[in-house]
Amino acid sequence: MSARGKATEGAGSAKVFTTLVMDRSHSMTRFPGVPLRAINSYLQQLAQSEARKAIEVSVVVFDHAMDVLLPMQPVSRVAPLKQYRHGNGTRLHGTVADVLERSILRVLDAQSQGQAVTGSVAVFTDGEDTSIPAGKHLPRLRRGVIEASDLGFQLISVGIGIDGQALAKQLWFPTGLAQTVDPDGVEILKAAADVSQMVEDFSIGFTHDQLPKIRE
Repeated sequence: MSARGKATEGAGSAKVFTTLVMDRSHSMTRFPGVPLRAINSYLQQLAQSEARKAIEVSVVVFDHAMDVLLPMQPVSRVAPLKQYRHGNGTRLHGTVADVLERSILRVLDAQSQGQAVTGSVAVFTDGEDTSIPAGKHLPRLRRGVIEASDLGFQLISVGIGIDGQALAKQLWFPTGLAQTVDPDGVEILKAAADVSQMVEDFSIGFTHDQLPKIRE
């Protein structure tokens, strides 16, 4: 059996809690319906992936505030999401800090019960943080990234019409997982597919690493 096959077979013994964070600020309305299509495409691709038994997903959208469109649940149970409202402001740092804190608590709780668990967070945005005062959430964000990294999280940043690597540095995410996407609907959908594949590959690698080692 291949490594990928083994990972799928053993996925019940390991979990990856994944969260997709999508900007819904007013500037994102220039791509009518595209962010929602990107979210649903991402979910569908993960639901059909080889690692689907290991993956639980949630979806968060944000402008000046954050809303949970999809609470954490097995990806196999997810139905397509429906349209959501857009607003003003870009509470980027605070939203990512909130998501990391919640994900970390979920992972630590599962680990305390003896489960092999890690997390994945992917952030899509086309703008800069507009919190007042500037930088108010950065200390909390920094702490969250450090703890998530210690727990083996995958942290992905996608800049829509902005430099993805600069966005990654702003969030203290690894630049190697950053993407820069042209402000174009087709490119956003491609980026969502790419991120879904990154999450699948990460999940397969994690579940495979957690399998009992078999002596030759």
